[in-house]
Amino acid sequence: GCGTLAATILSSLIINIDPLHCSKITNHIYNYIPLSYTSFCTRRLNLTGQVGCSSSTTGNSGVALFMNESEDIMQTLHSDTSTPFVILVSVKHFTNASLMRFFMSTRNVKGLIVFSNEDVNDDNHEFSESSKCPNGLYSAYNVTKQCDLDIQWNPAGTDYSYIDWPFPVVLVADVNNTIRASMYECFSVLNKEPYDDTRCSIEIYNPMSAAGSSETCFRRQYLMTLHISESSGIFCDELTGLNIILSASDSVNHSWNNIAVNIGTSGRSENSSVFILTRMDSRSIFERSGFSSQGVLPSVAVLISVAAHLMRQKAFKDSHLEKDLFFGFLDNEAYDFMGSYRLSYDLSSGNIARYTGRPVMWNNVHAVIELGEVGLSQKHNNLHTFY
Repeated sequence: GCGTLAATILSSLIINIDPLHCSKITNHIYNYIPLSYTSFCTRRLNLTGQVGCSSSTTGNSGVALFMNESEDIMQTLHSDTSTPFVILVSVKHFTNASLMRFFMSTRNVKGLIVFSNEDVNDDNHEFSESSKCPNGLYSAYNVTKQCDLDIQWNPAGTDYSYIDWPFPVVLVADVNNTIRASMYECFSVLNKEPYDDTRCSIEIYNPMSAAGSSETCFRRQYLMTLHISESSGIFCDELTGLNIILSASDSVNHSWNNIAVNIGTSGRSENSSVFILTRMDSRSIFERSGFSSQGVLPSVAVLISVAAHLMRQKAFKDSHLEKDLFFGFLDNEAYDFMGSYRLSYDLSSGNIARYTGRPVMWNNVHAVIELGEVGLSQKHNNLHTFY
């Protein structure tokens, strides 16, 4: 779903206005932040539940409250439980997981705006949207033995990307602090020491129609199609993706007919193939920004470099390989490993053979090698080291 963020100066009435239909009067009342500067926390579903954020269907509104010190804002929220607030914080405060849990536990926080300034060095704030034991639920090892350790795998883990947030969250790219300064001026004049009922308020409009789980959402969408008199809307957008598989094969390991492939009796030798895989996506609660996107680049770059290097070797050019090589770039790995599930399904059902005309199934696979980053890069003498 699309979203809009509006900073408003209101008295006692909250008004929802479509930014596409602004008059001169509303331009004096509303200060709209361009969508090009915003990245909304969106909602995602799987078979059993939902994570992410959504505003109400009419938008979320609240009195602007700037974050200075955590003690000050906690005292304000404790003392005033009836006033709805939209909290404005920096990336430093957003990475404070205990503070975010406090916001989620209160009833009067209606939204969260996070200001991101590229000129400010946030490297000192360790932050990860993943859990403290990433992929623990998907591992072949015992979860307790793998995760219940004195030393945590990912100490900076916050579980942000696994949370069903009770209010919308918006990341605002504010390079020169102009947006924050404008909103803080509104806050200082009208909210710090108010002389009447006029307040500087924030409205976030980013409703997500998908809700519950994938099963629930698609069932609702199917029921809507039964109403012939009404136009059926789309409630669930699929997380589509495309796995990219490149192959280098030795003619000794297989025999096939390019015209017709017999899926049932694969012509490729058993244990003759090696798959080298990496993911192409990272997981983030925000639709157009990802704190973890840096972790994808090294493995993709290494896999492309390895493939390019090997293809220049004489054995590759002459197709004299001990094992057939398949280079795989998996999409939608970051969310429930859907890319891997799809690859496994295609290998089991023979879909790769149908797509490419080259039979390869699980019994042909000798090994699977996955490339991925296990730590943040470190810079030394202006050179980055990746792990």
